[in-house]
Amino acid sequence: MNLRHYGSWVYDEGLFEPIRDIHWTKPGGGLWTSPLDSEHSWERWCLAENFSECDTYFDLTFEGRVFTIDSLCDLEKFQWIRDTQKKIHGMEYPSFEALLPDYDAVHLTVQGEIDTRFSRPHNLYGWDCESVLVMNKECIWITS
Repeated sequence: MNLRHYGSWVYDEGLFEPIRDIHWTKPGGGLWTSPLDSEHSWERWCLAENFSECDTYFDLTFEGRVFTIDSLCDLEKFQWIRDTQKKIHGMEYPSFEALLPDYDAVHLTVQGEIDTRFSRPHNLYGWDCESVLVMNKECIWITS
């Protein structure tokens, strides 16, 4: 899978942090990317929303085990954790840490983003575009 990471010109392996659940629909750590051939990439989202410049990036190739979210049914396969500390008002959030033994990345497709953005009771609000969250740094090769 050919991917692009925005926000820096070069990959620094030392900055790759392990995935950790942080009481939200996105985990801490990993490497956020968009597929190069995506019609709904981070770059296109930023341009449409006048959000930020996307002229700083590097490309990479990913080969590994991918958990694909292409529908609400796929989202429901996550292990869900109830927030007992009330950080997000007692809601449940997905456990990305629970995926680590079996998957190296999470791919939210365009259809998956549409189906899960505002779904209830579980959603991926905040994943604004087609995304691949790389969770295992051993599965990437830098191409630019």
